[in-house]
Amino acid sequence: MKYMYKLFLCLLSLVALNCKEDKEIFSESVTKDIVGTMWRLKAFVPENIFKIIPPEGQVYTIKFLNDSTYTGKSDCNQIMGRYILDPPQIIKILNTGTTYALCPDNSLYKQYLLALRHVNSYKIEKDELYLFCDDNSKLHFVCEE
Repeated sequence: MKYMYKLFLCLLSLVALNCKEDKEIFSESVTKDIVGTMWRLKAFVPENIFKIIPPEGQVYTIKFLNDSTYTGKSDCNQIMGRYILDPPQIIKILNTGTTYALCPDNSLYKQYLLALRHVNSYKIEKDELYLFCDDNSKLHFVCEE
């Protein structure tokens, strides 16, 4: 009887350990990291006044790489540059370079680049990234991957 009781306690302990590990793995996979994730612009909110949603067919992305550089897309152009990350939530985007393809009249290309140059902090909530600017504007991204 004692043997059965000890075996039961051992099995119960193993189940509890496995549940804890599964819970930890789940919580780690829910929140994305700012570095290494492709982020797609969902909305731009200039000076917290109104929300601008990119027009259908226009894609604005950014991906921060481990070497302190970033790449992305601004509608019809590629963007690239450097950034400084100071955890927990400080980020500065530097030296924005771009290709110079002609964009449609309704493109947010110029507004997107200007906003990126003024980013000073960020917040991540699960698979969404918020970049905050000096002038109280914000960029709202979703995970593309």
